[in-house]
Formats: sequence, structure tokens, C-alpha cells
Amino acid sequence: MRCHCVRPDLYTFPFLLQPLSSPSHLPFGRLLHAHTLLFGLLSDTLWHGRSQECLALFDQMLSRSVTPNAVTFLGVLCTCVHGGLVEEGKEYFDRMSLEFGIAPLIQHYGCIVDLYGRAGMINQAWERSLHGDRETCELALKNLIELEPLNSGAHVLLSNLYAKMGRWADVRRVRGLMEAKGVKKTPGCAMVEIGGDLYEFLVGDRTHPETRDTYLMLEEIMRRLKAAGYVANTGEVLLDLDKEPKEAALAVHSEKLAIVFCFIRTAPGTALRVVKNLRVCVDCHTAIKLISEIYEREIVVRDCSRFHHFRHGSCSCADFCNFHSLEFGCGIVSFPTVYDICVQRIFSSPLIWGKIGEAFDASGLLLSGVR
Repeated sequence: MRCHCVRPDLYTFPFLLQPLSSPSHLPFGRLLHAHTLLFGLLSDTLWHGRSQECLALFDQMLSRSVTPNAVTFLGVLCTCVHGGLVEEGKEYFDRMSLEFGIAPLIQHYGCIVDLYGRAGMINQAWERSLHGDRETCELALKNLIELEPLNSGAHVLLSNLYAKMGRWADVRRVRGLMEAKGVKKTPGCAMVEIGGDLYEFLVGDRTHPETRDTYLMLEEIMRRLKAAGYVANTGEVLLDLDKEPKEAALAVHSEKLAIVFCFIRTAPGTALRVVKNLRVCVDCHTAIKLISEIYEREIVVRDCSRFHHFRHGSCSCADFCNFHSLEFGCGIVSFPTVYDICVQRIFSSPLIWGKIGEAFDASGLLLSGVR
């Protein structure tokens, strides 16, 4: 682009930064990051869990008389969504039209729906609560499967919901339905780069040449974690098993194996970077926080939702992003995961958006910007 004198715009740098987010491209990403425009900075900050820093950046922009536009506010609202900042999100949404005269677009209203949903406040937008309502959650997933019969995520979530409720016959029925329709569950995997080579790990992976050393190190790490107070969250294992087999299954999750492998192949104190294709589970999140504290390591995990920066026993997400859950008498189901899939379907359906509009009208929210 530069050779042909094509001037980059608002969308150029976020587009270029995305493929450079892997560990192997970190130096190039940093170089490009130096040239990123404001929205790129906002986006980068929010995905790394630095919500307050992102909002401070927005305030700094205003103090320098830079006028925000609709895209800027989209970045700010996304920041509030991922930081669980409900009141701040409502304030920025109001300022958008009242102070700056920017009519909200469908994406801005989507952020507000997402903001309420992740905070368990669906009733604010729908006049009813989905948070903690297992019947509504089940109905939503069944309707989604009816609309998209080959949607693997919806099938898996419905199966997981039944497992949390102890309805094992329904679990088997859903799994049988998946098999009959040829619907495949995306396997979880974690990847790390060491010395220019990329290593991939699946759950319980034993295909690597250093498997023996990896599992010996894993046993040592788990011993130290338990001595520090770690208790395996067996509610994460959605199988009809006893406690000990569930604990064993949690110990060999792909991100744990990837981190242990890095311990073997890197010097003490080296920062570790892991890429996970699915969300990091609650148990792994808790374990990695403890590992970062006990072994004094910085660990960065990029999952399908965001970057998690683990340092000194804490995470940059402040434990918000994955762990606002549907609480039932027999366990929990990750609420953002259910909600993300449903919202994604809502955004793609004008018919369903009509229903959203009615709900917003009923709750007293302005819809003048929606077309």
C-alpha cells in the first residue's frame, strides 16, 4: 500500500493486526502496533482485558479535541462489554446520541444486549431474565438447533446443559442426534511456539516425543498446586464419572499440557504464550493463575474470546469474561458461551431483530437509530 501511495484508514490496521496476533509474529505485530490508529489502540486494549486503560484512552482523545465517531463508540462499548462495566456502558451509549449527536446503529444496540446478557441482566432488555433460567436456556438452544440443524456449538451446549442437570439420558439422545446428522464437535487444542517450531496439544495428548517428561512435570506441578490450595473444579467435566476420574481428566486439558511442555523447553522466568481454539475453562483458568504465582512466570493465553495475561496469581480479565454462569442446583453452565451463540444468531436474523426491537421498546430504550 505504501509503495503505491495508498493511505491506510481506520480499518487497515485492525485488519493487519489480526493475522499478526500469533506468538511467532509478535515482533512484527509490535512494529505495526506502533502505527496503529485510535480504534486499533482501543480494540487492542480491550481484547487484553485492560478496560479502564481503554476508557482512559478515550477520555484522553476527548481532552485533545478529537471528535469520536460511531466506530470509536463501538470500541468503547465493546470495552464495557468485556469488562462487565454495565453502568459505564449505559452512560457511553447515552452520551453517544445526546452529547455527540451520533445515532446508534444495530451494532451499538447489539453491544447493549451483550452487556446486559453477560452481566445476567437480560430482563433489562427483554423484561425477563435468561440468567439462571435453565428452562429458557434449554428452549433457546432447541430453537437454535431447529434454525441451524448442523450448528455443532448449539448441540454441544444443549448436551452440556443436560449433563449439568444430571439428565444423562438426554445427553445420550443429543449425542446420538449429532452422530446421526454427522455433526462433529470441534476438539479443543492448544498451540505454543518454541524455537521457531509450533507444537499442538489435544486433551490427554501423548503423541509428542517428550510425553514422558511432560507428564512427570505435570504431576509435580499438580502436587504444588494442591499444596497451595488448588481444588479441581470437577463440575467442568460433563461426563458421568466419579470424582477421581474427573480430576484426572481436568489435569490433561490441552492448555495445561502446553504450559507444562513450555516449562520443560524454556528457561525459568521465560514468559509463555499459548493459543487455545476454544474458551479456557474455569478450572484451567484457576490453575494457570496459581502456576503464574508459584513459578513466577508470565503466561499469556489467547483463547477464542480474548487474551488472558496471567501474572502473580491474577488474570487481566479479572475473572469476568468466562465465569458469569448459569447456576443450577446441580452445577453451572458458562453463560457467555450460551449467550454468544444466541446473540450471533440474533444479529443475522432480521425477524429476530424485530422481536429485539419490541423488547427494547417495552423496556423504554430509544430505537431511533435502528433500521
